[in-house]
Amino acid sequence: MIEFHHLMNPHPLEHSDKRKPTLAEKRKLAQATETIMRLHMHIYGREIGGLHIPEEWELLPDRYPATPKKVRITLLMDEPVAKYFRSFGRGYGALVNDVLKSYAQLRAAKMLEAAEDRSPRGEAL
Repeated sequence: MIEFHHLMNPHPLEHSDKRKPTLAEKRKLAQATETIMRLHMHIYGREIGGLHIPEEWELLPDRYPATPKKVRITLLMDEPVAKYFRSFGRGYGALVNDVLKSYAQLRAAKMLEAAEDRSPRGEAL
């Protein structure tokens, strides 16, 4: 059985360096945390259902739908990646979107670093 506190905050995200994060980084980290929690809830949804959540809460998404602007794109993926996401069934595009969004938010919050985040001498940009 999964512990309740683990469902609420499975892996707290914190900056590893000693500097104080900027306000923009804090905002992006909060957004990334929210997106990751949505993914986490998707994975552990069955366990959460056993925690006596009021049945009426299931009606909330229908009554208060989120309406972010969507942009249609064509995206080429490796076949195994496409098969993995398609295995989630109808609406798997929203899952792909959340995974990509959380990555982008974590990069913007400087929680993840890539080669282009460093100068040729290895200094943080």
